[in-house]
Amino acid sequence: MQFLPSTWAAWGRDGDGDGYADPNNVFDAALAAGRYLCAGGTDLRDPDLELHAVLRYNNSMSYASDVLRWSAFYGAGGGIPLPSALPAPLPFPQSDADQPQTDATQPAPDSQSAEPETPSEPEPPVQQQPMIIIPGLPPIPCGILCPQPADQR
Repeated sequence: MQFLPSTWAAWGRDGDGDGYADPNNVFDAALAAGRYLCAGGTDLRDPDLELHAVLRYNNSMSYASDVLRWSAFYGAGGGIPLPSALPAPLPFPQSDADQPQTDATQPAPDSQSAEPETPSEPEPPVQQQPMIIIPGLPPIPCGILCPQPADQR
Protein backbone atom coordinates (compact mmCIF):
# COMPACT_ATOMS: atom_id res chain seq x y z
CA MET A 1 0.00 0.00 0.00
CA GLN A 2 1.16 3.50 -0.68
CA PHE A 3 -0.17 6.66 0.94
CA LEU A 4 0.66 10.28 0.52
CA PRO A 5 1.29 11.77 3.97
CA SER A 6 -1.82 13.97 3.64
CA THR A 7 -3.97 10.96 2.67
CA TRP A 8 -2.61 8.93 5.58
CA ALA A 9 -3.28 11.83 7.97
CA ALA A 10 -6.95 11.79 6.95
CA TRP A 11 -7.60 8.06 6.57
CA GLY A 12 -4.91 6.16 8.53
CA ARG A 13 -6.05 4.04 11.48
CA ASP A 14 -4.67 1.33 13.78
CA GLY A 15 -5.76 -1.91 12.09
CA ASP A 16 -3.91 -4.41 14.28
CA GLY A 17 -4.73 -3.01 17.70
CA ASP A 18 -1.16 -2.19 18.71
CA GLY A 19 -2.09 1.42 19.54
CA TYR A 20 -0.19 2.95 16.63
CA ALA A 21 -1.39 3.76 13.08
CA ASP A 22 1.57 2.95 10.82
CA PRO A 23 1.36 3.29 7.01
CA ASN A 24 4.07 0.61 6.72
CA ASN A 25 2.03 -1.94 8.68
CA VAL A 26 -0.10 -4.09 6.34
CA PHE A 27 -3.01 -4.30 8.80
CA ASP A 28 -3.10 -0.54 9.38
CA ALA A 29 -2.64 0.23 5.67
CA ALA A 30 -5.35 -2.23 4.57
CA LEU A 31 -7.84 -0.68 7.00
CA ALA A 32 -6.96 2.82 5.78
CA ALA A 33 -7.31 1.77 2.13
CA GLY A 34 -10.70 0.22 2.86
CA ARG A 35 -11.88 3.36 4.65
CA TYR A 36 -10.70 5.51 1.74
CA LEU A 37 -12.27 3.29 -0.95
CA CYS A 38 -15.60 3.06 0.90
CA ALA A 39 -15.76 6.79 1.73
CA GLY A 40 -19.16 8.36 1.40
CA GLY A 41 -20.89 4.99 1.60
CA THR A 42 -19.41 3.70 -1.67
CA ASP A 43 -20.68 0.15 -2.22
CA LEU A 44 -17.75 -1.78 -3.66
CA ARG A 45 -20.13 -4.60 -4.67
CA ASP A 46 -21.33 -2.33 -7.48
CA PRO A 47 -18.73 -2.68 -10.31
CA ASP A 48 -19.16 0.93 -11.48
CA LEU A 49 -18.71 2.31 -7.95
CA GLU A 50 -15.77 -0.03 -7.35
CA LEU A 51 -14.04 1.26 -10.50
CA HIS A 52 -14.78 4.86 -9.48
CA ALA A 53 -13.34 4.24 -5.98
CA VAL A 54 -10.14 2.67 -7.34
CA LEU A 55 -9.70 5.53 -9.83
CA ARG A 56 -10.17 7.98 -6.93
CA TYR A 57 -7.30 6.16 -5.19
CA ASN A 58 -5.09 6.29 -8.32
CA ASN A 59 -6.46 7.88 -11.51
CA SER A 60 -4.97 5.33 -13.92
CA MET A 61 -7.02 2.83 -15.92
CA SER A 62 -4.02 0.48 -16.07
CA TYR A 63 -3.72 0.58 -12.25
CA ALA A 64 -7.49 0.16 -11.81
CA SER A 65 -7.49 -2.80 -14.20
CA ASP A 66 -4.73 -4.53 -12.22
CA VAL A 67 -6.43 -3.86 -8.87
CA LEU A 68 -9.83 -5.09 -10.06
CA ARG A 69 -8.30 -8.20 -11.66
CA TRP A 70 -6.50 -9.10 -8.41
CA SER A 71 -9.64 -8.31 -6.41
CA ALA A 72 -11.66 -10.71 -8.58
CA PHE A 73 -8.93 -13.37 -8.28
CA TYR A 74 -8.82 -13.23 -4.49
CA GLY A 75 -12.60 -12.80 -4.24
CA ALA A 76 -13.00 -16.09 -6.12
CA GLY A 77 -10.74 -17.83 -3.60
CA GLY A 78 -7.60 -17.67 -5.73
CA GLY A 79 -4.18 -17.85 -4.25
CA ILE A 80 -1.47 -20.31 -3.42
CA PRO A 81 -2.86 -23.38 -1.67
CA LEU A 82 -1.43 -23.82 1.81
CA PRO A 83 -0.66 -27.19 3.37
CA SER A 84 -3.30 -28.45 5.78
CA ALA A 85 -0.91 -28.17 8.71
CA LEU A 86 1.65 -25.38 8.85
CA PRO A 87 4.96 -26.11 10.55
CA ALA A 88 5.79 -24.18 13.70
CA PRO A 89 7.73 -20.96 13.07
CA LEU A 90 11.49 -21.19 13.42
CA PRO A 91 12.88 -19.62 16.60
CA PHE A 92 14.87 -16.44 16.20
CA PRO A 93 18.56 -16.88 17.04
CA GLN A 94 19.36 -15.39 20.42
CA SER A 95 22.65 -14.00 21.60
CA ASP A 96 23.91 -13.67 25.16
CA ALA A 97 22.82 -10.02 25.02
CA ASP A 98 19.20 -11.23 24.77
CA GLN A 99 19.45 -13.13 28.06
CA PRO A 100 18.47 -11.42 31.33
CA GLN A 101 21.40 -10.36 33.46
CA THR A 102 21.56 -11.50 37.07
CA ASP A 103 23.11 -9.49 39.86
CA ALA A 104 25.89 -11.69 41.30
CA THR A 105 26.06 -9.54 44.46
CA GLN A 106 22.55 -10.56 45.54
CA PRO A 107 22.33 -13.86 47.40
CA ALA A 108 20.08 -16.48 45.85
CA PRO A 109 16.80 -16.87 47.70
CA ASP A 110 16.86 -19.68 50.25
CA SER A 111 14.01 -21.93 49.18
CA GLN A 112 14.05 -23.87 52.47
CA SER A 113 13.46 -20.82 54.68
CA ALA A 114 10.60 -19.46 52.64
CA GLU A 115 7.15 -19.93 54.15
CA PRO A 116 4.81 -22.07 52.13
CA GLU A 117 2.33 -20.11 50.06
CA THR A 118 -1.26 -20.24 51.14
CA PRO A 119 -3.60 -21.40 48.42
CA SER A 120 -5.53 -18.58 46.83
CA GLU A 121 -8.32 -18.44 44.31
CA PRO A 122 -7.11 -19.47 40.89
CA GLU A 123 -6.53 -16.63 38.48
CA PRO A 124 -8.93 -16.49 35.52
CA PRO A 125 -7.35 -17.83 32.33
CA VAL A 126 -5.72 -15.18 30.20
CA GLN A 127 -7.40 -14.87 26.79
CA GLN A 128 -4.77 -15.51 24.14
CA GLN A 129 -4.96 -13.16 21.19
CA PRO A 130 -5.40 -15.12 17.95
CA MET A 131 -2.24 -15.16 15.87
CA ILE A 132 -1.44 -15.58 12.19
CA ILE A 133 1.28 -18.20 11.72
CA ILE A 134 3.57 -17.89 8.69
CA PRO A 135 6.49 -20.33 8.56
CA GLY A 136 9.80 -18.61 9.25
CA LEU A 137 8.22 -15.51 10.82
CA PRO A 138 7.23 -14.78 14.41
CA PRO A 139 3.49 -15.07 15.15
CA ILE A 140 1.54 -11.97 14.07
CA PRO A 141 -1.51 -10.71 16.03
CA CYS A 142 -4.63 -11.09 13.89
CA GLY A 143 -6.10 -7.69 14.69
CA ILE A 144 -9.20 -7.30 12.54
CA LEU A 145 -8.30 -10.11 10.11
CA CYS A 146 -9.36 -13.12 12.18
CA PRO A 147 -13.02 -13.90 12.77
CA GLN A 148 -14.32 -13.31 16.28
CA PRO A 149 -14.92 -16.42 18.37
CA ALA A 150 -18.62 -17.41 18.45
CA ASP A 151 -18.93 -16.46 22.15
CA GLN A 152 -17.88 -12.82 21.39
CA ARG A 153 -20.28 -12.12 18.48
